[in-house]
Amino acid sequence: MLLKNKYTFWVSTQRTQTKIDKDNYNDNLYKVCNFETAEQFWMYYQWIAKPSTIPEGCQILLFQEEIQPMWEDKANQNGGRFVFRCKNNVDRVWENILLSYIGNQCTYNEFVCGVVVNQKRSFTQVSIWVKNMASYQNQEDKITQWVKEMFGINELEFVQHPKS
Repeated sequence: MLLKNKYTFWVSTQRTQTKIDKDNYNDNLYKVCNFETAEQFWMYYQWIAKPSTIPEGCQILLFQEEIQPMWEDKANQNGGRFVFRCKNNVDRVWENILLSYIGNQCTYNEFVCGVVVNQKRSFTQVSIWVKNMASYQNQEDKITQWVKEMFGINELEFVQHPKS
């Protein structure tokens, strides 16, 4: 089944506590695969590490194929991310977010650039990256409500991307 968009899985292996800059972020960012069908998604997904198993500091990222998972990418500039912490059932939450994103189950998918799961010391952080929300009046509140309802998240924070 052909998906509405093409997607790319990435991994980041940044495990040190040093300040991350563009150069060392790029050095630790690896493209895993591209896919455009549900069958391809499941083929790759079964082999990608689950969030509960990745080491601290590592990330799994899923972005639309033409969007790089970095603030400097044109699609991400002036955008931000909806961030929440997940301590329980992180693998299930992550899978539900991925399926919702690639399955276009959200009215607001046109604003989403990608999703990221990042293993921290005592919790897992999940981020939904969005385009410049200033261009889409009132969408931030609607997306916040959708994420809270869809995934049972109570605490959700919007973080503006730094200026590149």
